[in-house]
Amino acid sequence: MDLGLRTRAFADLEWEYGTCEPCGCKKPTGSCTTLPESIKVRAALCGQQGTALPFGGPAEWDGSCTSANAIPAGAQCPAGSGTLCAQSIAVSPLGPPMEDGCEPVVIPAEKPPHVGTPSMSGPTWTWKTHAISCYLPTCEDPKEACVRTLAPLPEGFAHCISLPGIHACPEPWNAKELVAYDDDTAGAADGRACTACECGAPVGGGCLARVRTFQDDACSKLMSDVEISSFVEQCSNVALPGLAIGSKEITPPEYIPGACASSGGEPTGAVVPNPEHAVTFCCKAPGE
Repeated sequence: MDLGLRTRAFADLEWEYGTCEPCGCKKPTGSCTTLPESIKVRAALCGQQGTALPFGGPAEWDGSCTSANAIPAGAQCPAGSGTLCAQSIAVSPLGPPMEDGCEPVVIPAEKPPHVGTPSMSGPTWTWKTHAISCYLPTCEDPKEACVRTLAPLPEGFAHCISLPGIHACPEPWNAKELVAYDDDTAGAADGRACTACECGAPVGGGCLARVRTFQDDACSKLMSDVEISSFVEQCSNVALPGLAIGSKEITPPEYIPGACASSGGEPTGAVVPNPEHAVTFCCKAPGE
């Protein structure tokens, strides 16, 4: 009787990580509601020392036109000093924005971004060792045990026994032991994945508004229109010192989004042999 192929099995699993799609973050959303804590008219140019007069609005001011703390034309600080009060206007920063977090997105190549967990593309796995076992002819009488002696065995072959599962080999079949897997695909469990996309806290966002001053008390005769922010104090020199500053207004603050740092999209997991497809080969030493 000729030899026949009994089992083809695989061992020495090799694998690599594939490539994860990159992560990104949508722009944060937010709002700005807090006006500057103080507005002062100064009896000096910006960057110089001088008397300061409060020029803020009334309690619970919403930024709309007000004549509170108006400065009359020619006012001197101190009175009679000859130093004009209205030489510059200093505005403290706007309050910081109230921000929501960023939504993480996956950025696949040549496709619109989408929310979710990145997928992995790349190589599968390979087996460095292929094991083949063959049937030996059996006796015609099932009550007899017949083992045909092959002398010599083909190169690379050995007298072996095999058993499904993972087992310790008995003597004298323990000269060489090999745990292999009987399916090159199902014999490995692929646990590779990509970590989920996440976004850090927003940074760099702020608020912008404009402070406008007027000579009259009804916000109709414009003197200055200056941008202010939540980042720094703003000081601006009065173009014509000594003019009356009769009213002012602050435009509704506008939210300027910053950005969130993205993380995730990193390879994780592993490819491991699947014990449900394991086969243990137990072999005698050469010549036995």
